[in-house]
Amino acid sequence: MERPKRQTRKPGKYDDEFIIPAEAAEMYWEANTRKVYRFLTDKDIKSSLKDTTVYILWPGDGKWYLAEVDEMNVREHVAYLRYPETNEEEQVSLDELIQDKCIAVVEHVSRTTKLKRNREVPCTPADAEGAEYETDDEQQPPQPQQQQQGTPRQQQPARKLPTLDDEDY
Repeated sequence: MERPKRQTRKPGKYDDEFIIPAEAAEMYWEANTRKVYRFLTDKDIKSSLKDTTVYILWPGDGKWYLAEVDEMNVREHVAYLRYPETNEEEQVSLDELIQDKCIAVVEHVSRTTKLKRNREVPCTPADAEGAEYETDDEQQPPQPQQQQQGTPRQQQPARKLPTLDDEDY
């Protein structure tokens, strides 16, 4: 006597009514995370930095510019950057950029995570809302210091960090 063949069917946990639409998932992600500029450190200088998107703070105008790391020389701490908007290329000293806090990557962190003082800065005013830092409960994000060469440092008003929403960005 032959046994009947076993019938297979789609598992019930994959029913369409339980799948979250992509728009809802993105809304959840945006509501529960914040974008921050995380300044690079010496520990970040690795060959894996190649092909990474970084943001460069230009001292002349105080704006962040998107750049891609095309090549890396880890021993010399030198990177070859390409700016996609203008297709310009530049060789930079990572030691200088790290010391001046002029190179960063954008990361998403949980809204409940305390930011690391002098290492993470919210990208937009909306991302800065309710931000807390590890060292104390101060709400203001740290501002990167801008050094002027050849002249004594004068007291200057705090400058506004550019955001991803700025037109010039």
